Amino acid sequence: MKTRVIQASEFQLLQSRRLDAGHFLAPGVAARARLADASRRGAQLLRLGGEDGLAEVSRPKRFKRAYSQSTGDGVPYVRPYDLLEFLPEPAAFLSATGNDIPAYSVEEGTILQTCSGRNLGPSVYVDTYLSTFVVGDDMVRIRIPDKRMRMYVLGFLSSRNGQALLRLGKTGSVVDHIDDTHIAEQHIPVLDAVVDDVAELMERATRTRERARLGLSSAQEEFNRQLGDLPRVRSSSGWTIRASELGSRVDAASHHPVARAARDALLGVGGVTVKEVARVEKPAGRYKTAYVSAEEGRPILSGRQVHQVHPVGMKFIRESALREPRRYELLAHAIAYQADGRAEEKLGVPVMITADREGWMASGHVGRVIPNPGVDPGWLFLALGSEHARIQIKSRASGSVVDGTYEDDMEHVVLPAPASNPAVVELWELFSEASLVERRAVSLIDDALGGGNA
Repeated sequence: MKTRVIQASEFQLLQSRRLDAGHFLAPGVAARARLADASRRGAQLLRLGGEDGLAEVSRPKRFKRAYSQSTGDGVPYVRPYDLLEFLPEPAAFLSATGNDIPAYSVEEGTILQTCSGRNLGPSVYVDTYLSTFVVGDDMVRIRIPDKRMRMYVLGFLSSRNGQALLRLGKTGSVVDHIDDTHIAEQHIPVLDAVVDDVAELMERATRTRERARLGLSSAQEEFNRQLGDLPRVRSSSGWTIRASELGSRVDAASHHPVARAARDALLGVGGVTVKEVARVEKPAGRYKTAYVSAEEGRPILSGRQVHQVHPVGMKFIRESALREPRRYELLAHAIAYQADGRAEEKLGVPVMITADREGWMASGHVGRVIPNPGVDPGWLFLALGSEHARIQIKSRASGSVVDGTYEDDMEHVVLPAPASNPAVVELWELFSEASLVERRAVSLIDDALGGGNA
């Protein structure tokens, strides 16, 4: 049990109207004290928002989404937690005439701050790639005209102390919330000794990540273009199938005509099954969750976290808790995918494991596709990311509430004929490079303030 004695005088010092114990045990209390200490040492504390603030802080009103029936006519829309991923994809397409699109568009250079849900906290920088999306009202917009200060603020909000201060004002019994007023009231410590270095490093990190996103998006689009559109099959009125073709599955989804047509089309032009070019592994999903501190365990990712630039709610597990620890390890340049989840969301969507995550672990809800010797990981990523492959793995999912897939499901997915695309691996490693640079930046801030483990 964590306990702490609070003197009555501290309520005024901390400028708090809160009486709940969790508030005073939060890391943000210590972080706020570090800001006060930095101020006494001469650091300037600047208010983030407001009339004299560094930024324009705003949050759009809730809007009723009018969806488009055609991706060609619609505007791509992403949810807040989609923006935390390496390569966000549209959750839906909104009608350009039925929505106030300009009010929810985000321009390059904006800092987006999550303000609701379990993903409360992480800040996202809008680069060229992200600026093509429409973003909902659960993201607070932070606009700072001065580029140097914008990058420094991004670094502070991403630091341990900055994140702790943002979460200090959260409310809610089930879903955590903060609002734009709370974010605007945050004070940014201007640490003269590190401002320029932090701004330069954050600029480099954001541009490196942008290059990776633009490059991978372009490579996947070109791969899909060469592959052609999915076969057109009319299925709205149902379809028929021979009893001899049922196999062990009698559910309709596994025999969807478009998925079958995609498979047949690839086989007709020299396609191969996944098991011919790679080894598929999916360790047991149930194990004793002996989570420990970062110093005592190894990072373990969930199905959603493998897609996130900065995994939200990272857990660490004691290796001895796993019967076969090796099966849970991640290998550099292997392809990971969410094996259990919702078929209409991230199920089966591939992500490449970068060098900085080699040796991390992932739960049994994460599948691994490990290329055979001589098989290019870049080609394998693009092939698994194609619409032809994704519709196959989604059609093979089973389950009533949570869709699940097994090793056999992925092994029988048909891919285009093997090729080589080494540039894809280089683009993925840019994500690793960006993360390392960003860690250096936030470490400068946390070290200058003290309490890097806040």
